[in-house]
Amino acid sequence: MPADVPFLKLLFVGPINGDYDKFRDRFRKLFAANRFNYVFVTGQFFGTDAEATNKLLDQSPNLNFPIPVYLLPTETPFPPRVQQALLKASADGTLAKGPVKIAHNIYVLGTTGEWVSPEGLRVAFVGGTFDPTRYEAALDANEPHTYHASQLAALTRVKHTPVDVLVTYDVPQYMAAHALDGESPVIADVVLARQPRYHLAGGARVYYERAPFRNADARGNALHPTKFVALAPLGGADPKQRAFYGVNIIPIKHNSPGKLNVQPKDVTANPIVAAAEAVERELAALRERQLKLATKRTRSPADDGAVDAGGEGLDQPRAAKRVRDEALAPAPASDSIMAEAAASMAGKDKRGIAALPKRPDTAPGVLTDKVRDSTAKPLPDGYVCRICNVPGHWVRACPNKIKAAPPADCWFCLHSPGLAQHCIFSIGDKAYAAVARGPLVPHHVLVATVEHPDSLFDARDDVRAYLAGLRKFYAERDMVPVVFQIARPGLHVYHPHVQIVPVPVAQESAVLDGIVAALENQGYAFTVLNLIDGTEASEETTMRAAHSANRDRCSWRVSHFRMCVAGKLVYFAIPRDVKFPAGMPRQVIGAVLGEPERGLDWKSCVDEVKETQYATELREAFIAFKPAAGAKVEAAAAEPAAPADPVDDAGMAEA
Repeated sequence: MPADVPFLKLLFVGPINGDYDKFRDRFRKLFAANRFNYVFVTGQFFGTDAEATNKLLDQSPNLNFPIPVYLLPTETPFPPRVQQALLKASADGTLAKGPVKIAHNIYVLGTTGEWVSPEGLRVAFVGGTFDPTRYEAALDANEPHTYHASQLAALTRVKHTPVDVLVTYDVPQYMAAHALDGESPVIADVVLARQPRYHLAGGARVYYERAPFRNADARGNALHPTKFVALAPLGGADPKQRAFYGVNIIPIKHNSPGKLNVQPKDVTANPIVAAAEAVERELAALRERQLKLATKRTRSPADDGAVDAGGEGLDQPRAAKRVRDEALAPAPASDSIMAEAAASMAGKDKRGIAALPKRPDTAPGVLTDKVRDSTAKPLPDGYVCRICNVPGHWVRACPNKIKAAPPADCWFCLHSPGLAQHCIFSIGDKAYAAVARGPLVPHHVLVATVEHPDSLFDARDDVRAYLAGLRKFYAERDMVPVVFQIARPGLHVYHPHVQIVPVPVAQESAVLDGIVAALENQGYAFTVLNLIDGTEASEETTMRAAHSANRDRCSWRVSHFRMCVAGKLVYFAIPRDVKFPAGMPRQVIGAVLGEPERGLDWKSCVDEVKETQYATELREAFIAFKPAAGAKVEAAAAEPAAPADPVDDAGMAEA
């Protein structure tokens, strides 16, 4: 290698969340072995301790970092002192556009932009999060934690001008087969426009590394691949959840196309482009099926002088044309990644992906009544909606269209007269906790959503807080929680819920053996995984890690049964043609506890007086479990702090 060609070592770090001492210790050990040139923190750097932050910013050079450390805006606003420094460095009253020094060798990158190092390393960056309600709004200096269309315009306008590194907080949409936290369609556009060699993100809150994927120039010629890595927060319990990632790199400026464009053996198709192509195929298939159905509907016996195709008094040619027009209109979207995005992709270049919607937390392939606005086919002249008799929209998009509603006597609605109010002991923003009707044992709890979502996803913060509080409550009684759910997304389960049953510590292994035997007796193909931190608190992270390794298992977007017990996660994806025995978990736990009759009939367990007693005990006990700062759940406990992050070497990739 010529002496004038720079060979750089870069270190990327996930969220630090104010744990400055641990970060500094880990960094020093890694730096001693690798002598990095630059450090980029992809997640939240600052914590809530203002004194610790000021101490870090005020330290003398010999106590801070020997090389530059670059920070990104995230979903949390900067501390006031840092925010003031950024505003002071700006020329137009908004946040500064480039790196701003806030302490010795500590810099804050702007919300969006591109920075070139003295060695010629090109780094594009997008800090903050995607807020669809603010994305098109004017810039606001008080909102550094969100990015706007005007800020991204310059970055995405330069097509096919690759950068060495892209650093973002948000994760590009459709980068993984399963949904990651912090996904953004805007970041997907940036990836396609700037074709980074390496893309690191910290907003997923979990370690995820995928195989490199292909890029192409405007003529379709192969370019260098892109390597994407999401980094986990510093201090996690699982050593496989990496918070550090190292890269050896020669900048594009000093590299030859022949070396840059070599395709590794494990290279894949570009997942974002593949998603766009897939939704286009899905849209074409949906339209073809609808057109066939429309043609079939307009056929009638010869003696029928007309056809009622949604408009009374129309002759057959006009009716047939109307039905065909509606068939070619935007089709009802599917909850799958493909059909859900199909309408928004119509007429859009497949390299412009910002309109792709986020994958919903529902089963794939299930058609819904949702309708996407689209310019796929304009309304014909004189078209009037037959529901409201108003022009301007297709009948499928009519705002007056009657939608299916949950039953008036829904058992779980808080305003329902049929709800067992005496069982409720806490109500949060998105979920509430109650003693289960006919509890297997005292303090058997059910946590259900307040509204009618397809899954527990939107209420996950409340659910986590309740689980943390119950674990403490049970521990005082030498009990541990067995947590299970039968999830049926998209199948009119109006209040997704999870059940928590306390069992003696000595019997949790027997519950695990019992549920495994019951599933085996049914002939089900299920999975048993080690929970990352040994408790139900890491259930979501465990499922993500397993799904990353094997896409055919552990997806919470399909119908499934799962149970957390004895440090294990038992998971069974329920096929559509299988009726899962809903009473199985109760029966297994009842048998283990020596009361099988309770598992068979909840009505025979206890009376209303006992249920009220259990709810009162939980309500009073939860007063002692004050929620952590920012928790939204009334009387819920904060999750315990994660154990120390083990020290290991940063993974080094060469380019």
